[in-house]
Amino acid sequence: MKLIDTFVGPRGNKFLVVARYAEVELDLEEFDPRKVGQKDINKIVPVLEIPGGMIYEPREILTYIARLSKKAQLYGVNKWEEIQIDKYLNWTLNVVEPALFDFIDIFWGHRIPSDEEFAMASAKFFSVLGAFEGMQQKKKSKYLIGDEISIADINIVSDLIFVLRSVGDQDFQDRFPKVVQYVETLAQESQFAGIFGKVVACKAALLPSTHKFEESKEALTHPREETKTREVAVPTKKDLVYSFPSTPFNLYEFKTLFVNTSERSEKKKALDTLWAALDKHHTVWKMVYEMVEGEGEVVFKTKNMLTGFLHQLDTLKKDAFAVVGVYGDEPYLEIRGCWIWKDKGIPQAIQDHPSGEWYKFKQLDVKKNPSDRKIFEEYWTSWMAERNQVEGLTVKNVIYFK
Repeated sequence: MKLIDTFVGPRGNKFLVVARYAEVELDLEEFDPRKVGQKDINKIVPVLEIPGGMIYEPREILTYIARLSKKAQLYGVNKWEEIQIDKYLNWTLNVVEPALFDFIDIFWGHRIPSDEEFAMASAKFFSVLGAFEGMQQKKKSKYLIGDEISIADINIVSDLIFVLRSVGDQDFQDRFPKVVQYVETLAQESQFAGIFGKVVACKAALLPSTHKFEESKEALTHPREETKTREVAVPTKKDLVYSFPSTPFNLYEFKTLFVNTSERSEKKKALDTLWAALDKHHTVWKMVYEMVEGEGEVVFKTKNMLTGFLHQLDTLKKDAFAVVGVYGDEPYLEIRGCWIWKDKGIPQAIQDHPSGEWYKFKQLDVKKNPSDRKIFEEYWTSWMAERNQVEGLTVKNVIYFK
């Protein structure tokens, strides 16, 4: 079973979370329109590939994975709960999400609306959120339906996490306290944390593309005949991309050379070209994830943790290359790997990552220290599951981050 996604945007994360609750293996593949069979799904990813075909609709993906669970009752414990879950799914997918993304895309810089369009998007989203706040005030359980988490909870919490991180400042928390409490409570569970990292509401809201956020909210909630506004700097798409120094070394050409080699001896030769061409702007690092109790016990769960981490590092792909994976034996597995990137320190994208604090990086001196080079080459030339070992650990699964 494989999820095909663009590795950008929030829509695919909910399926990874459901898979964790269901305790089923879900591989993640980056969407590539050049591949045969993928050109027709360009505008509807993420999609789920299963034996026999593709599942395209979010609701069907959620329910399919939920039904695979042997323990968690993610689709309700009886037919009545299943009907209630369906109602929440329909409401979230058809009412909440259109309003949410129409609103939040303005803050993410995906579109620049007119003043009237921004006011309409804001009013619509706050109206939907107000309705959900009322639902939260009336419900008695921790969850939307029954006494166990369901795909109805996972679906809407996954959406609202991005709202809390983008515009969930103190004023937002005061207006929707039950919604915030609900999202933060469920987001602390390990299945969510493994994909989203630590979820904390923002201290200061992002600025929308055309307005200062505080002034816009004030105008919406307290209309005045004449509202004074002042111009603010509008962040451009370029401002949101991490910058790297220019360099003559062509990392893309090396990626192509390395990935297209299939023999261990050929990969070592490719690394020889890397050592000869490596310049001062590129640095080499070893990565080790700090496991906590309950992690690293099952291969597919550990792999899902790693893919969840990589899923949010799309901005690094142009200027970084890594061979990372799952090593060891159950129940004592480890996430490790070696990276090369165009930066003298740890890139800001990793520092800003919600799970970044648990991934520890040590710089390797591959030019002067033979043992450092040996470690790097060992990781990069050992990719055969159950047949290779790295630092005495059995290779279980290897991923190229490229």
